[in-house]
Amino acid sequence: MELKIYNPQEGALQPIEWNFEDLKAELIERSQEYRTIVYTSDEQIKKEAREDRAKLRKLSDALDGERKRIKRQYMEPVDAFEKQVKELTKVIGEAVDNIDGQIKAYEERQKEEKLEKIHEIYDETIPEVMRDFVTFEVALVDKYLLKGTSLKAVREGMKALAGRVINDMEVISSLPEYVFEATEKYKQTLDLQWAMRTVNDLREAAGRKKAFEEERQQREAAYREQQARDAQAM
Repeated sequence: MELKIYNPQEGALQPIEWNFEDLKAELIERSQEYRTIVYTSDEQIKKEAREDRAKLRKLSDALDGERKRIKRQYMEPVDAFEKQVKELTKVIGEAVDNIDGQIKAYEERQKEEKLEKIHEIYDETIPEVMRDFVTFEVALVDKYLLKGTSLKAVREGMKALAGRVINDMEVISSLPEYVFEATEKYKQTLDLQWAMRTVNDLREAAGRKKAFEEERQQREAAYREQQARDAQAM
């Protein structure tokens, strides 16, 4: 199948020939007069001004009318060609849709098959003990499903994830306090920095609470001492 345009060939359309230059020169000359004309009486305005306006509008309408007529004449073969092209592109589109549907179905099957293999890799690389928070959905990275990402790269990525989680959990387990809270935060975010920040926040809160309690106890002791002195003074 090959598209062949027999007529018109490139550059075959002839320019429209008309008295443009003569008409332009005359209009420029006359327009100078019309742009500066002054009608000196109401009678001139009622008659001459209206006649001049009518002549100019008639010429303008004639120009625009010819423009539309010539445009229609030139556009008739274009419109016919466009209609024919749309008819053929519709036929082509129906064929493309059929092929495209099969290609998409094939690609979807490929994606599902790869997803199953990725799930197998997940089962092989992510320890069962951490699967309650490192779920398959968490471990699955969008790029793993791309054609350009090999299963070897997927396996390496999941191994690296498992190794990082193990190391991070060991760091958290070695903390002297707030291990539970840090672990819970880590399970939510898989971010060691967030977990450590939680520990720091808890430590600071505990420090403020301790200072508050000490200050409160001091105030109460001072109050009791003052009460005792007041009682003795009585």
